[in-house]
Amino acid sequence: MPQWTCPECGRRFARAKQSHSCDVRDIDSHFRGKNAGMRALFDLLVKKLQKTGALRVDAVKTSIHLVAKHHFGGVRVRADYLRLGFMTNKRIQNRRIMKTEVLGPNRVAHHVEIRRAADIDAELMRWLTDAQAMQS
Repeated sequence: MPQWTCPECGRRFARAKQSHSCDVRDIDSHFRGKNAGMRALFDLLVKKLQKTGALRVDAVKTSIHLVAKHHFGGVRVRADYLRLGFMTNKRIQNRRIMKTEVLGPNRVAHHVEIRRAADIDAELMRWLTDAQAMQS
C-alpha cells in the first residue's frame, strides 16, 4: 500500500494528510538525563520487535513511535522505566497493564512499564506482535 509522506517533516503515514506532530527528534534525545539502562532496555525491545515484523521507529518531541503499516505503539522514557503503550482490538486483563483506554469498539490502548529486561518477555511480545499486525 502506498504511503503518504508529510512534506514538512518527511514522516510516512498510511493515510494522506494524517494528523501528526512534525516535531521530529533523534532517539538519543529521549534518553538524555535518564538512567543509562533505559537505552539498553529500549534497544532490546526494538531488537525483539524487528524479529516479529516490519518496524519503523519515529521519535518526536513527546515519545518514540513504533510503526509497522500503522502506528501500533509508543514509548515514553521516564527516569528509571519505559512506559510502553500499544493498541489491540480487545481489552487485555492482566496485572501488568497499568492503564487501559477504550478508543472504539475494536481499538483498545494498553500501557505497561518496562523496568528490566525480564519485563520484555514472551507474554509482552505476543501482545506487541498482535498490535504490530493490526489493521487500522
